[in-house]
Parts: sequence; C-alpha cells; structure tokens
Amino acid sequence: MFKPQFELFPYQVKGVQDLQHFGGVSLFAGDMGVGKTAQTLSWVRQEWIDASPVLIVAPANAKMVWEDEIKLWLGKRCAVLEGNYKAGKTVLPSAPVWIVNYDVLPSWSEILRKHGFRTVIVDEVHYVKNKESKRYQVLRKALGKFVGRQRDKWIPSIPHRIALSGTPITNRPSELWPTLFLLWPDVFPQPIPYFKRYCRPRWTPWGIKYDGAANLKELHEQLIKLGMIRQRKKECLKNLPPKVRRIIHVDIGSKRKEYEFAKENFLLWLSRKSKVRMRSAKRAEAFTKLGYLLRFVSRAKLRITCEWVSNFLESSDDKLIVFSFNRPAIDALHRHFGPKLSMKIDGSIKKQERRKNVQRFQTDPSCRLALCQGKAAGVALTLTAASDLLMHDYPWSAGDFLQIEDRIHRIGQTKTCFIHCLVAADTIEEKVIHAQRKKMKIIQRILDGDGELSAEQMFQIEQSLVTELAAEIH
Repeated sequence: MFKPQFELFPYQVKGVQDLQHFGGVSLFAGDMGVGKTAQTLSWVRQEWIDASPVLIVAPANAKMVWEDEIKLWLGKRCAVLEGNYKAGKTVLPSAPVWIVNYDVLPSWSEILRKHGFRTVIVDEVHYVKNKESKRYQVLRKALGKFVGRQRDKWIPSIPHRIALSGTPITNRPSELWPTLFLLWPDVFPQPIPYFKRYCRPRWTPWGIKYDGAANLKELHEQLIKLGMIRQRKKECLKNLPPKVRRIIHVDIGSKRKEYEFAKENFLLWLSRKSKVRMRSAKRAEAFTKLGYLLRFVSRAKLRITCEWVSNFLESSDDKLIVFSFNRPAIDALHRHFGPKLSMKIDGSIKKQERRKNVQRFQTDPSCRLALCQGKAAGVALTLTAASDLLMHDYPWSAGDFLQIEDRIHRIGQTKTCFIHCLVAADTIEEKVIHAQRKKMKIIQRILDGDGELSAEQMFQIEQSLVTELAAEIH
C-alpha cells in the first residue's frame, strides 16, 4: 500500500476518522489552510477499495493543486479533463481519479453520471450556492437523477459525497441549501421549508425574500449530527501565528468632488462617460450605482496604493501581496513596479505560468511583490513567503474576503500575518467593510454554533448588502 511522504497532524487524523464515521458523506467546513485536501485524500486512500473511482470537481485554478496533492497523498494516476467533451472525438481516460472544473462540467455531466464513480469531492462548494444557477443544475445532474411519478425525488448516483469549503456560506444561510441537498437530499428535499425555518422570510413589493437568518444554533447542531466537520485554525493550529487586520483610512483628495457628484447625480455623471451605459443603468440604478462607485474609488486610490507599496518595500525586507478585484488596477501596479520585482496572477495567466509565478514568489528573494486579482487568486493558492497582505479594494461577500486573507494565514506560515485594508474615507468602501463584519457574524454562528443573537442584533445582521448600503447612495 502506498505510504505518503508526510504524516498527518493529530487533528487531521481525527478529521479522517470523522469522514469514516460519516461514511464519506460530509460537509468539510475547515478553515482555509488546515489541510482539508490532505485529510480527504487520506480517507480516500484508507477506503480505496470502496471509494474508487474518484471524481473531483474544482475551480479551474485549483486543478493543478489537486493533481499535485493526489500524487503526494494517493500515489495514483489522475486524469485532468480539459475542454468540452465531444462525442466520438474525446477519448475517455482510464485513470482511477478524474478532475474536472466547473466551467466544462456541462458537456461532461452525462458521461460523469454514468461512469460509476464511488466518491465525488466537490471543492470550493460555495461555487454552487445559487440553486437557480446553471452551475448547480449541472452538478446535480452529474451526481444523480430525479425519480418518481412527478420526478420529485432526487437519488444520488455516487454514494460518497464530500463537499469542501472554508466558507460554505459567503453571506447568508439561504446559500447553504444547494450543498445540503446534494449531501442529504432526504433531510433537505425542498428549499422552501429550509428557507422558512432558517432564513427569516420578508415580504417585499417584488415577492418574498429569503435573505435573513433564524434558528442558527438549531441549524448548527443539526449539521454537526448529519456530518459537518468543522476545524478552526485557532484550535487545530495552536502554533499558527495570529492574524491582525488593520484599517487604514485614506483620502481620495482631488477625486473627492467627482465622487460626490457621481454619488448624488449618478445617471447624469454616467451619461458623460457613456450614453449606452447610462441607458442600461436606468433599469437597475441602485445596484449598478454601487458597482460603479466601488470601481471609481478603486481607480481614485491607485496612486495612494502605489505610494503605500513603495514605502513598504523601501522600509522592509519582507514580501507583500496586493489584492484587487479590478484587473486594470493589477495591470497598472505591475507596469509601475515591473516584472523583476513583482509577479501577477489574474484571469489571463495560464495554469503553468501561474505555477511558475507562485514558485518564484515563494523561493526567489528578488520577487518581493505578488499582485493578485480577487477571483483568479482567491482560492487554491499558497503564498506563505509573505506575511503582509494589502487589500486595494473589496469583494461583495465576507466569504471572499476570508478566502483572500488565508492565502498567507495557513500551514507553513511562521510570522504574524497583517492584513492591511486601505479604505477610502467617507466613501462607499466604509459601508462595505461595515456590512461584511455583520455577515461574518452569521457565518460564525452557523458553522461554529457560538450562541444566538439578541433580537436587535439579528435584525441588524439580516439586512441584505444592498439594503445596508441604500442610505449611502440615495
């Protein structure tokens, strides 16, 4: 039997035992960096006769990570599915482990459902948080089928189903139902009863909204009994250095007047930029306005970010990571600091180049700056050569923010991690940061069962992000 080069930590051994206890049907909601991949593959290796063949569904930028980890922990061949399946042209692989990314899953779903997999590992399962999304519908089709006269009962075709995510909920409890349905369809067969019990519905002129939260302690206890494995770094990695967030307020200076004009006279301001954008913005003014204001602030802060990064590099020998959700900002920073001093990871970087860039940042002392675009670099990335991370701008969801922080705060880190948040004073960014903190409280109570909230606290937290920001834009 294959023996891995590394041994599991005691808490990881316990994680493998928990997977065995739950029969390989589990929501593995460990913090980013605790080694969920190693534990899951160790369970697969231990139960290989019953658990194989294995299907892994992951984001495209995580496929190479899984390929490396399979060699390390299983010692097995794996097939990485690239591109769409074409009947009569695509040759099916014979490897015992297949890896497929969400983007090409639609063309492969029927093949995967009939292949006879015994285990499916759904990585970053929050990617299917929207039950109406095509991504979720396709994944459900690949993993099982509906039966019965009214086709109202879903039967999974793969007995062992393990969903992995450090943030299975990114904003609110309603996002968790698709995952729970795929894992335990007999317990959570329909969304509406779940929404009514745990999402505190509210009636609006546009229909019922399930964007609240209720009975969170009950939900937590139920998930623990069913098969949720929760591992927190502060409990598992007691030697892991702490993580410190620093809010740094900055003034957008000469851009202030234009920002205030854009906030107060949004459509008039937008018409000066683009007549086409102005017409489309009328259909959803509030939400569109939020996005434009955030991007405006990101551009207005670019000079300040360049100065902050320059000061950091001049005053310290340490490395630094900069995250932005706007690709033009990453490109501008890369041009400013140059390819010798910096490397970048965005949607344009191919997987082989991505791997080289990460290795260079981790090992080359002259590469001191990693410039990362939020979605492209927010998962499946280890950048522990740095202990300082600068947020240039911010995502909508609290879950994405947590994912980004833990690119540096994970196994292998030896220094205290500092998350520096550049926040433009008296702008929409302050409201976003405030709303995210509230969302994090919901996530914590569902996953960790840290007690109930008072009625007043619950009312404040349940407000959706757009509602939370409405006062800022009207």
